[in-house]
Amino acid sequence: MKEKEIINLVFTETKKTKMTYRDLLDAQNGISWLNGLKLDVVIAFQVSTFLKNNNKLLFEWNISRDKKIKEWGAEDKDEKGHRTGGWKVLPENQSKFDKWVDEFLNQEIEIDHPVFTFTDLKITEIEPAYLTNILWMFEI
Repeated sequence: MKEKEIINLVFTETKKTKMTYRDLLDAQNGISWLNGLKLDVVIAFQVSTFLKNNNKLLFEWNISRDKKIKEWGAEDKDEKGHRTGGWKVLPENQSKFDKWVDEFLNQEIEIDHPVFTFTDLKITEIEPAYLTNILWMFEI
């Protein structure tokens, strides 16, 4: 087998996991920690590909949330009545917005992600909070 074929084989080792947007948002600290590791180039490629796809899902959440805030809100103003550049949900729409957020974050999504072992990443130490966030990415 040629080196390029071996690399392509490694790149395709992924797993589909069902989770909610809320689960994905909760995993962000662990994913950020993973992003900060110095990794073997093949593993780094897998992580960067996952991060790119992960960022698309987070972008979708942010765009959807911002649209609802503008739909059910008003431009935010400081004490002097000057625009701050932000938006906030109007008090009379807050419960409707909160319900929408819960429904959106509880939507089930399927993500494609690499599966790692602790040996792959050469991890000898990890904070329990980070491990809890990204345990679904590991083969134990």
